[in-house]
Amino acid sequence: GERHFFDGNFTSAIPFYISALEKGLRDERVYLRLGDSYLATERFRDAVTLYEEMLQKLPPHPKAVQKLARLYDQLSGADRA
Repeated sequence: GERHFFDGNFTSAIPFYISALEKGLRDERVYLRLGDSYLATERFRDAVTLYEEMLQKLPPHPKAVQKLARLYDQLSGADRA
């Protein structure tokens, strides 16, 4: 997953990060990279769900809080359009 992520192949990276989380890995880097991959592939609602899950399972992380706030704002604006 890391190689795909750093090569900018986010679509290919997503299944690797999902698999790591499904196997019980609770690492903030995995959540953040999966979230970034969702954002890069415009899967915004998946990113929201992921960041919400991250904030429930791990100590609050400033980047996750910031990205989630931006997504809430972006998605609420899209709903108004």
